[in-house]
Amino acid sequence: MGCCAIRSIPHEKLLARVRQSVTDRSVLALIRMWLGAPVEERAGRSGGGQWSRNEQGTPQGGVISPLLANLYLHWFDALFHGPQGPARWADAKLVRYADDMVMLARTWTAELSAYVESKLEGRFGLEINRDKTRVVDVKKERLDSLGYTFRYDRDLKGRRKQYLNVLPSKQVVARRRAEAARDDLDQPEPHAAATACGTAEPEPGRLGELLRLRLCGFQPWEVRPGALPAAAARF
Repeated sequence: MGCCAIRSIPHEKLLARVRQSVTDRSVLALIRMWLGAPVEERAGRSGGGQWSRNEQGTPQGGVISPLLANLYLHWFDALFHGPQGPARWADAKLVRYADDMVMLARTWTAELSAYVESKLEGRFGLEINRDKTRVVDVKKERLDSLGYTFRYDRDLKGRRKQYLNVLPSKQVVARRRAEAARDDLDQPEPHAAATACGTAEPEPGRLGELLRLRLCGFQPWEVRPGALPAAAARF
C-alpha cells in the first residue's frame, strides 16, 4: 500500500484543465486572480511579514482547492485505471481525495513507484511531498490518512485471526480534546449555570459519561416521546 501527497499544482496547467470544463471568461478570470493572490508570510505574531505570489499550488484551506485538485487529477485517475495503467497490470486500486491519495496493491513493486512518480512529476508537473509519501505494509504497521488510522488488531474473541480496524487518528483525537477544553473554559461554572437556568446539576456518573462522549467526538442525543413516526416506533 502506498500513501502519496501532492505539494503543489502548476497554475498554467491547472487553468488549461479548468478551461476544458468552464467556458465563462469571467469565472476563469476570477479563478486566475484567486490563484495569483499574494500571500503574507509572517515571522511572528508581532513581527512584519513578506508578501509573495506563488505560481504553483492552491491556497491551503481554500474552499475551492479540493475542487480544482479533483479537476486536475481526474486524468491521473483515468490513466491509472486505463488499459496501460496499474489497475490492469498490477491489479492496483486508487483511493483519492483532492490531492491526497492511497494506492493499494497486494505486492508493491519498484515498477509501481516508477509509474506513479513519472506520471505525477513528469506528465502532470506536480511535486510529491516526500515527507508524507511512503509505502506501508498495513498488516505490520498502521496507516494514517485523512484523519483516520487503519491497522490490523487482534480478534476480540481471542481467535488467532486479525481484523482491519478503522479509528480516528491520534492527531484528530488530540485536536478534538483541545477544542473541548477551550469550549469548557468559555462556559460558566456548572453551579452558576444550573442556578441561572433553574435546573439541577448532573449526577457525577452522568457527567463522566457526557465528558467521555465529548472527548471522543460524539454528542449524546435522546428521543422524546412521540418524536418518532409510528412505523419506526414499532421496532
